[in-house]
Amino acid sequence: MKRAISVLLAALLSVSLLSPVYALRGPADQGPDSWAAIERIERQAGAEADLQSLAAREAAYAGSVDRMIRAVEAAPDYAEGSLIRHGDFFFWETADGSVNNRLLTDTAGMTGVNVISPTWFSLTDNEGNIRSIGKKSYVKKAHKDNLQVWGLVSDFSSDMDTSLVLASTAARRNCIGNLVSEAERLGLDGINLDFEYMEAPDGAAYSQFVREMSIACRKSGLVFSVDLACPYEWNSYIDRKEVGTVADYLINMGYDEHYVGSEAGSVASLAFEERAVRELIKMGIPERKIISGVPFYTRIWYTSWNDDGTMNINSEELSMGVVQTTLNTWGVTPVWDAETAQNYADWTLDNGVRCQIWIEDGESMARKILLIPKYNLGGTAAWVLGAQSDSIWQVISDNLNLSNEEAAARESEYAAEYADISEAVEDSTEA
Repeated sequence: MKRAISVLLAALLSVSLLSPVYALRGPADQGPDSWAAIERIERQAGAEADLQSLAAREAAYAGSVDRMIRAVEAAPDYAEGSLIRHGDFFFWETADGSVNNRLLTDTAGMTGVNVISPTWFSLTDNEGNIRSIGKKSYVKKAHKDNLQVWGLVSDFSSDMDTSLVLASTAARRNCIGNLVSEAERLGLDGINLDFEYMEAPDGAAYSQFVREMSIACRKSGLVFSVDLACPYEWNSYIDRKEVGTVADYLINMGYDEHYVGSEAGSVASLAFEERAVRELIKMGIPERKIISGVPFYTRIWYTSWNDDGTMNINSEELSMGVVQTTLNTWGVTPVWDAETAQNYADWTLDNGVRCQIWIEDGESMARKILLIPKYNLGGTAAWVLGAQSDSIWQVISDNLNLSNEEAAARESEYAAEYADISEAVEDSTEA
């Protein structure tokens, strides 16, 4: 089946080069007793706990989790998502309030996108109350352009404590109810969950939150997607297999391999991206539910040395669209780096500061997008709309809509081409 393209704008956006294919089942009826059963279990678990003590609350919650899971799993069709869509391209869009007035300019020249996901929702306290900056007019404009809108909810607000919200059944229920109600009021097509401030003790509560959200979204006919960082030991407390079971999509945020405060390096090497995809598949997550996220940005790294020999590493984020201007300013010509599958530049300023940049461009993006047909993934996602170069849409389209066989052949072509480039560079250096 041909793949669609979808882009995430800071919220989420799904796209299709062809007409998107949906297989929507009727919403499952959770039944009137599911929430009551969950609350009853939590009350029983907390009866002997000091609810002012987070440690006591966590211990009580952990002891009752299995019973809560069984209560949620009693809902019909619990193990299945509501929407089966193959080959989407998502976009996130940051939301600072002005996003609601930028739809036309943000999407000018954009092709293949069928879902846009603005960051519209945030929590205002630990009781599950939310703030929304969503606008019906934005949704109507998007629908007119055949774009679905999936509102993104984050836990970035300083007004809330993620651990406390997740640990409380009342807070979770209130949060979910508020989100679904607002989504219905705005006429949204889905909800995108982007909680990133969890810690290891929150793992069980987070899974429960995702389960409950999935049922509420399914009942309301909303697509439910979840954003998660690449799987590593440090975040293994997140049950990705469970997320991939109950959510319509698991969106792997395949970037920040190197980040502010880290050593200098690529934001997203090909190996980094592909390793995450393979790990998710090994966990048993259906390929069609995995969305591979890519960056429309990179970092330029500045390394300097103090008199005592200590090193300072700073970085600056650059959008894909301005990298070439930056290189031209410094008179720098990048070379292909086979290890990261990116063009790379390394130069030293007059003051001794070393500059390095691993570039996200059409060549690197083509290799990343090939992962979608190679592994039969549900689609790709990009952070962030507005940071792309003008030519990137065609690059994505050319590589996304391939069969497995075509992807393998294209990958071989790229490998041969880059080998020739590397050989030419080595010959030039030796000369």
